[in-house]
Amino acid sequence: MPRGPWIERAVLLLAFSFDLGPSVIDGGYVRLDEIGVALVNGTADAGRRRFNLAHELGHHLLADEYTADFGLGTTRADREALINAFAIHFLMPRASVRQRWEELSAQWEDPRSRLVVLAAEYRVSWSAVISHAVTLELISRSDHSLLESRRPTPADYFETGVRFEEELQPIALAPAYCQAAVRAFRRGVISADRAVELLRRTVTIDDLPRPYEMPIEALAPEFEDLG
Repeated sequence: MPRGPWIERAVLLLAFSFDLGPSVIDGGYVRLDEIGVALVNGTADAGRRRFNLAHELGHHLLADEYTADFGLGTTRADREALINAFAIHFLMPRASVRQRWEELSAQWEDPRSRLVVLAAEYRVSWSAVISHAVTLELISRSDHSLLESRRPTPADYFETGVRFEEELQPIALAPAYCQAAVRAFRRGVISADRAVELLRRTVTIDDLPRPYEMPIEALAPEFEDLG
């Protein structure tokens, strides 16, 4: 695959999941120089959290400065629609889903059971999987209307033998961010209290590794000429 600015940006996205409460905020994205920061509301269900993060990744990759290259619309609604389309195709690639649908058809005659498996295996919400199934022409729009109110229960997952893995449970911190905080503490750049604060109290002071032992010359080079 040819490299481009969007490939480089994918490495520089820091993702976080916090408990923001039952609010209307699903997530958000901000760019700080060449680093993107994505935040998702951890109170949403697991499938929704993943979709929200994929959506913020879309904001990171399809930034406004690339509007002309990607043919983005001029309105916010156009951009959001395109980013939503990116998110679901990123989580559920067309070819992969079609192949898995055919494999499941040999085991499950009922389309709903197949969709339950797909939702669990691709770890997306029920609304996302049935909407994408319509887009891929696996089910009809009338099927979608019927399935919308028939959300899977724990028993449905038991029957199909699949398990929905939980991801991005709050508090979830970007690994690179955590690494930077611990390294800053080890080097004496920040205090233990500040490190715990930056890590959102997911660790205690006792959990932190020992700071590096630095020679006095490194702390005060002017002392080298004394003596």
